[in-house]
Amino acid sequence: MELLEQTVFGPQTEYSAVMDQIRGDRDVYDQFLGLSEPMQKELVEFCMGVRGVKMTYDPFFKFVFDPEVNPERLEDLIGLCLGRLESGDFVNVEIQRFGYLFPGARCACYSSDLLMRQYSQVRARTRKEKRRFSYGDIKKVYTIVLMQQSPKEFHDHPGEYLHYARQVFNTGLNCDMLSLPAPCMRPPEEICRTAGFL
Repeated sequence: MELLEQTVFGPQTEYSAVMDQIRGDRDVYDQFLGLSEPMQKELVEFCMGVRGVKMTYDPFFKFVFDPEVNPERLEDLIGLCLGRLESGDFVNVEIQRFGYLFPGARCACYSSDLLMRQYSQVRARTRKEKRRFSYGDIKKVYTIVLMQQSPKEFHDHPGEYLHYARQVFNTGLNCDMLSLPAPCMRPPEEICRTAGFL
């Protein structure tokens, strides 16, 4: 575990060495003093190598998983949650510090939005190519929601981190509905550490 932590966070640095470095640059030190005490502590611990960045903060998540810079990272994360995807499937990854009320409804809205955007793109493309539109051209969409703090309904399933949802008919009819929300409550730091991103 210690080797993994060194690989993830780098070699640890003493508190005094970090503070000397911060105090060594007047502008940096002034900015540091402008932070709240908890933020100062968090920054120092990050610089010491004792903690990582909070992956539930949009800027960090977008930086680490930017598909244009490191597409394999996002692909690996999606693979951990969903397994192998069919070519052309669409995935929406949402990250939330707090799992707000109505997570099921929110997932359905995220998936519907992604499905409608794809529908518009396919319609426009078929018009431009002067060919007939087919719903068969629309690929499946998946929604992955990563929550740092999940709402109470998730606490009824301790130890379960991945929750898959799908639409079903009361008659048992098997009909591909394209929209496949897959809310995931597993703490993002745990997923990232498992995948070797941190």
